[in-house]
Amino acid sequence: MRSVLAALAELIRHVAPVFLMCDAHDLGVVSEAKSMLTAWPTIYVYDRIPAGVGLSDRLYELQADVLAAAAELVRDCACESGCPSCIGPITAVDEDIKSRTQRLLQAL
Repeated sequence: MRSVLAALAELIRHVAPVFLMCDAHDLGVVSEAKSMLTAWPTIYVYDRIPAGVGLSDRLYELQADVLAAAAELVRDCACESGCPSCIGPITAVDEDIKSRTQRLLQAL
């Protein structure tokens, strides 16, 4: 679960700036397999700009579009098991990470 959430967080970090018309460095992401706040697997997306400028709020409103774009990016990537162009770097432990990330996106 931890690897899939990290992959999805990476996808969101890459896709969201297109919708928010911001630089990718303006957003930060943190994924937790079991959040201390929610007790559920959670991805936090936050403004990296001091005091924030509302990027997180806007992203919350656009979450369905962002997740659909993330699913499309993973689906259309020609790699076999994940790459830096879609879900980020993978390790030998994460051999099936691309398909597991796709399943999570379908469930969302």
